[in-house]
Amino acid sequence: MDWIPVVLALGVLGVVGLIFGILLEVADKKLAVEVDPRISKVGEALGGANCGACGYAGCAALAEAIVSGEAKPNACPAANMAAISEALGITVEEGEKMVARVICQGHNGVAKERYKYDGYTSCATAASMAGGPKECAYACIGLGDCMRVCSFGAISMNNGIASIDPNVCVACGNCEKACPRSAIRIIPAETKVLVLCRNKDIGRVARAACMKACIGCGRCVKECKYGAIAVEDGYARIDPEKCTRCGACAKACHFSLSHPDDASYTPVAKLDKTIFKMVRESGKLNAEQMRGIAQIAHTECNMCRRCIHYCPVGVDIAYLMSLVRRICNKLGITPTFIQDTANSHSATFNQMWVREDEWIDSLVWQEEEAREEFPGIRIPLDKEGADFMYSVIAPEPKFRTQLIYQAAAIFHQAGSDWTMPSRPGWDNSDMCMFTGDYEMMGRIKRAHFELAQKLRVKRIVMGECGHAFRSVYDQGNRWFAWKDSPVPVVHAIEFYWELINEGKIKITHQFEDPVTIHDPCNTIRGRGLADKLRDVVHFLCANVVEMTPNREHNFCCSAGGGIINCGPPFKSVRMEGNRGKADQLRNTGVHTVVAPCHNCHGGLEDIIKHYKLGMHTKFIGDLIYELMEKPEV
Repeated sequence: MDWIPVVLALGVLGVVGLIFGILLEVADKKLAVEVDPRISKVGEALGGANCGACGYAGCAALAEAIVSGEAKPNACPAANMAAISEALGITVEEGEKMVARVICQGHNGVAKERYKYDGYTSCATAASMAGGPKECAYACIGLGDCMRVCSFGAISMNNGIASIDPNVCVACGNCEKACPRSAIRIIPAETKVLVLCRNKDIGRVARAACMKACIGCGRCVKECKYGAIAVEDGYARIDPEKCTRCGACAKACHFSLSHPDDASYTPVAKLDKTIFKMVRESGKLNAEQMRGIAQIAHTECNMCRRCIHYCPVGVDIAYLMSLVRRICNKLGITPTFIQDTANSHSATFNQMWVREDEWIDSLVWQEEEAREEFPGIRIPLDKEGADFMYSVIAPEPKFRTQLIYQAAAIFHQAGSDWTMPSRPGWDNSDMCMFTGDYEMMGRIKRAHFELAQKLRVKRIVMGECGHAFRSVYDQGNRWFAWKDSPVPVVHAIEFYWELINEGKIKITHQFEDPVTIHDPCNTIRGRGLADKLRDVVHFLCANVVEMTPNREHNFCCSAGGGIINCGPPFKSVRMEGNRGKADQLRNTGVHTVVAPCHNCHGGLEDIIKHYKLGMHTKFIGDLIYELMEKPEV
């Protein structure tokens, strides 16, 4: 091969390349545009996320705009203003710290679902499907569009609703733009008082869609002495500059109302003496101090959640007190009497130490008694495929067996297809929920649902107990992170309402004496069954006198939240905290109180006796059994 042509060609190419290189270098020197060194310094001081919230293509484009004077030096909310000031040689003032807030509290279990959405995981897509899966047209859909556009990792999804970390949020505004419901707003970080609802519907429609919806009732407007609140477009709005954080929630707490001259009983004061104290002291409290905190958490707040309905910012004091109780449980300082019931759950899966043979004997005994009045009646045990499993609390076989008798009679006359379980797990009560022993609570709830699943029943119908109902339909699900109960659950109020509306309960006459209705916290404030409760009572009773206030604003009996289970040492505390409830009962002028809750019966009976009110209590089952048609024997 002749190498001479190849070498010549390479040489020519090298020379040409050298010439062009020299020309390009000369051109670079002659035609170069000077870059302002401040641009790179400003660029380094910006957020670096290229989120585009500033309106420019990215951080580099914004840096150029700032240096040229086209954009304000504080245009980037995530920027290091001190570094920008140094780069520009001027003083750049930081604007007011802003953060994004979710203006909604409609998480799973609170906001009513219109349908089950099973499509593409996108809020915008879900919103286009018949208006979205949630009944409230203003609610956070909770499928994470805002989370996906957040370049700073400030947003997460918790229980079907967006949660924004104010310490991470830079108020870029991308989440606000991404939300198809406009449920996110950029507000000053210092804003402490905010109505977390923007439902513009009328009150009954708003509350039917979400249990935490602002109904625009105007009560807060009347309560606020500083003109900081106004109702506009159907919901309350607060002027943060006028709000003085006066503590209007104190007017909602029955403990506080019963001690009007002692500010230490206000909800805020109780938080200050418990969870806030632990935070201030970094947990460095002695045994005596912690026992005092345990007593407050278990005996001065029964977690009725009435205060939440009055607090303009929606502070969930009950949740914070439950956190205190859980800490006390971990430290082993839960009051002895209620801890005993929790221990019973761990040993026997019921709160009254009822043995398995005792439970079965109680059911057999009640069936035999009922056959004298209702020939052919059965209390079917472990029947597979029944329409529903009837679920009760342990005091019924122990102290209130007549309630099982009455329920069996009602179901028999209504022609219901039902069953009761014979094995442990039949007790639906749950003091562990109130002691903060959520691990044991989870075991109890799992056993309860597994019984229903093994029997292949269509529904669980729970007896007249409030806290047990809450533990099954709400707390247990959330502890397990279940989206829905594995078996549908209804309270006795709902079930009796169904039987009445289906014409399966027939009565011979109405109860003639005047009665009043006590609204249990967990079924009324917690589940919204006030209307159905009244439908049932008005069907059974000729003369119903309402308490004032009533429904979700009704005073608690002070027995719930596990307080009555703390035992005799704290009974006097309950009675002192029940003056407001005693006055409320006395003012009705009636002698009969209808209360569909076991704990409420215990609390009301104590109040009636202590304050000498001359009243007595009835369950719904008592009334139905007394008034319904019975066979002639």
